[in-house]
Amino acid sequence: MLKLINRFFNKSRKINDQPLSFGGLLVIILVDIFILYNVFSGLDDITQRYISPDQSYPCYSQWQGYLDQVSADKNYEIIRDIISTKDKLNPNYNYQPENKSHLGQINTTCLKYVNYRDQVKKSLSLEVVNAKNFKATILTKPEVINFINFLNQKDTFKTLKDNYEQSKFWYPTIQFLLQALFLVPLIILAYWLNNFAQAKGYGLVSLITWHLLIIFIIPLLVKIFQFLQIGLIFRLISDFVQKILGGLLFLINYFYILIIPLVGYGIIKFSQTIARKPKNLNQAAINLQYGCCLNCAKKIHPQDSYCPHCGYAQYCQCSNCQALTYKLASYCKECGYFNE
Repeated sequence: MLKLINRFFNKSRKINDQPLSFGGLLVIILVDIFILYNVFSGLDDITQRYISPDQSYPCYSQWQGYLDQVSADKNYEIIRDIISTKDKLNPNYNYQPENKSHLGQINTTCLKYVNYRDQVKKSLSLEVVNAKNFKATILTKPEVINFINFLNQKDTFKTLKDNYEQSKFWYPTIQFLLQALFLVPLIILAYWLNNFAQAKGYGLVSLITWHLLIIFIIPLLVKIFQFLQIGLIFRLISDFVQKILGGLLFLINYFYILIIPLVGYGIIKFSQTIARKPKNLNQAAINLQYGCCLNCAKKIHPQDSYCPHCGYAQYCQCSNCQALTYKLASYCKECGYFNE
């Protein structure tokens, strides 16, 4: 693990195995900060592309509050609140179904709710609410009767509630998929450019694309950890714990404490396997030029037959003169014969 960390930092502050100057290091840090800021800004924007459950079901909370009341005057109170409220159902009610700049739409039942509510609001005024006989006569208004009857359709509200809870269940997953859709192409592009720059020996391009790759991976890791805490996997585990183990939610933390190190161990093993694979001929030529291991690119002595860092064999036998020559090099260093 320590070797991986050292390799990471060496790769982040060297060009062709030469350390960056202080000015160059300062510039690359400033560029990193600027790009990282824009990455998180882009993530925030793409997350807001899909409207939240509260925006999709803007009538849910007020309707639920009405049904939960046991007061005999709850019909009067909700009408009074509607008349006295100047804004929409809530501050988030800014979207319309025809708004193409956002994904998702307002629930049709909530649109009916808004229609009934607006009819009530148009038929009454704040002055009427303050009148002495308001409470005695308000509930006889046709618009009010239609609205109250709609509110008491419990089957309709049950369907609305089920859809709202399902929307809340899937919303973190949809957010994560949108964020991954934003980050994964950037990671793939940075990875490809970094490999291309290394193969061609473009040291500065290789350094910049390496930093870009790290910058794009960091937010993805952050979003993965957030998803593990609030997303689909967490909800499924928490539902299982509540049903089977009586709501002992702290057991979820035990699960994460055990599983995350195992996942990390698997990733490290995989990265070690990839690191030990021989590089292509162009990369081997670059490593040979700077006196580095043909496999892991760490500095070695010319007389080393095997890399002391990764154990990779540096020499092979020439098929023409049988002398030892550099492995992965195109021509024998003793007779100049082309080795396929």
